[in-house]
Amino acid sequence: MVSLLSNLNGARNCGASQLGFEGMLGAGAGSGVSASAFDAVVSGAGQAWRIRLNIWRGQCLASRSLRVIAARYQYVQLSQMGTMVACVHCHSLAQRLARLLLASTTQLRSPDIEMTHAGLAKLLGVRRAGVTVAAGQLQERGVIQYARGHILVLDSPALLAESCGCFLQDKRIYEQVMSGSLQRRHPHT
Repeated sequence: MVSLLSNLNGARNCGASQLGFEGMLGAGAGSGVSASAFDAVVSGAGQAWRIRLNIWRGQCLASRSLRVIAARYQYVQLSQMGTMVACVHCHSLAQRLARLLLASTTQLRSPDIEMTHAGLAKLLGVRRAGVTVAAGQLQERGVIQYARGHILVLDSPALLAESCGCFLQDKRIYEQVMSGSLQRRHPHT
């Protein structure tokens, strides 16, 4: 799992996006965009494939299908970042933590998450103490179990009920866009 963190001139980095098995880092590089507004940090163990930039660009130039997939994934990331901005302003820390844990289990394909409260706090853009309180409440309700950098999701449906609707919205957008079934809003254009 890779987290994209904002880097605002010495301000605390906070999570802007997160990707796992379903995503790609540097999708825009295939179309010549090599600048990044974010720091990419590995936030969960797993395997990843790597491709040299010049080979990625060459493959994107040669394959319309690959360009379409990369562009769709960029749209998904932009949509998820927009959802995250709204989520930060509209939902409680407890809801956002539940959303982050759901996303993590999905991206890692496992209910086991190796992440400290400090790491979760950085991704959520909050103080560690707030994460400790919210995680403690989830643990008291039997939704998760945590101990020193290890979180085990015990009840995914309960965690979903604790979260805001942003997780399901992001999941729906990903499935629609990446499957190619995104409907046009204006059928006559």
